[in-house]
Amino acid sequence: MEEYKFYMMRYGEPGAVWKDLESDFPGLRYKECTGLNSYGEPTNMYSEDFAETSKAEVYVSSTPAHKQTTIKLTLIFLEDDTKNDKSYRDFMAFIAGSKIAYRDTARKRKVLMYLSGATEPKSDTLYGQKYKEVTFTFKNVYGHSFGYDETFPNE
Repeated sequence: MEEYKFYMMRYGEPGAVWKDLESDFPGLRYKECTGLNSYGEPTNMYSEDFAETSKAEVYVSSTPAHKQTTIKLTLIFLEDDTKNDKSYRDFMAFIAGSKIAYRDTARKRKVLMYLSGATEPKSDTLYGQKYKEVTFTFKNVYGHSFGYDETFPNE
């Protein structure tokens, strides 16, 4: 079975590099990501209805544009007595206050997003291992994802 990798980068910062989430944040484990393949409502069109006709006048731009979509990334942070919640704190510092590029080898997709919601860690213990489960809510800047190696359009 192929081993999947999950990467993030602080987008647009000088010297920014892709970080492997499970390697660069010890104790972090990927659980799920929803909304990665969603497309936002099209915004590159305009329609107008007139009372004297049943046909709408419609303008569609040649450049596709979409409203932002929501991406939810759920991660597990394993805890031990020496590190406590260091990986969680380090990860929060990494994603806060910046646009984040995310890509993974499971879906071979890439998005540009920013943290848009509060986090509420749920703590639990499984087979004696303490952990935090955290769902992070992001907004997808472009309203859709790109191919794994595609570049983002110029901003």
